[in-house]
Formats: sequence, C-alpha cells, structure tokens
Amino acid sequence: MTQPENATYKVKVNAHTFSVSQEQIDAIDARMIQEDQVHLLVDGKSVLVHIIDVDHSGKKITLSLEGETMQVKIAGHLDVLLREMGFGRKKTKHTFELRAPMPGLVQKIMVKEGDTCVAGQSVLILEAMKMENSMSVIADCVIKSVKVRSGEPVEKGQLLIEMNES
Repeated sequence: MTQPENATYKVKVNAHTFSVSQEQIDAIDARMIQEDQVHLLVDGKSVLVHIIDVDHSGKKITLSLEGETMQVKIAGHLDVLLREMGFGRKKTKHTFELRAPMPGLVQKIMVKEGDTCVAGQSVLILEAMKMENSMSVIADCVIKSVKVRSGEPVEKGQLLIEMNES
C-alpha cells in the first residue's frame, strides 16, 4: 500500500510526539553501514544511529543516538485515522464463564479465586455418564470466582467458574 503524496506521520520519541511529512523523510540521506548502524545526513549534519531493537508489528524502534537510548514509535496516516475512529483504544478486559456442558458431578477443582491460568489449562474435572471430563480455560485468565465445590452435582449450563481476561 502506497502512502499519499502529502502523507504525515506521527513519530513518538520517548515522551515527545512530532508530525513528520513525507517530504521531510525524503530529504533525509540514510545509508546502512552495518545491520545495526545507520548513517544519516539531516540538514547537512552527520549522525550515526545504532539500532538496538526493531518491533515491526508494533512499529517501534529502540535506538541509540550520541549515547542516548530512545524509544521511537511511528504511526502512518492509516494508524492515525484508525485511532481517531476509536480503534486505537485499549480493549477492555472480558469476563469468561465456564459452564457445565452436561449434568454431572464435580470431581476435582484445580484452581481457586485469584489464580492465573494459561489457555488450555485444566481447571476442573466433571464426571458425567461414568466418564471424567477435563474442563479447560480457552484463554489466559485470572480466576474471578469458583461457583461449585468438589462432590457437588451440577446441571447442564450451570455456572462453574468465572474468569477475567488477563
């Protein structure tokens, strides 16, 4: 996808945010010296930049310039537009529920309130039709509350465990 001729980027360096035009970017003479070093010529001034880390998906670069380490985040016109439309906001945490898929008897509960679980982790054993069924969480989460006890009979659809997304 090409940028419009008058594209403007939001560049955040540590706590400071700047607007940079495509024209300003085009005026920078950049030469890769090594895999982790770039020589820049900006307004007639020579600058050597050491690249420490690059996060392509997050559009973040950690670099060192004249001995100072900087975090640089670059947002293109589409990133800015999405943020203005409200898509850049942090997502809210969701509550998940583990419900009994069938009537049965709770055999074992492997978690308690406040425990942190990873996706796929077994949290409860439910005996139904003479078979033990291991119940697992579908996402990383924190146990909000356990609604049943070991040895307790449950009905289909009954709430067993409430969890918050971690």
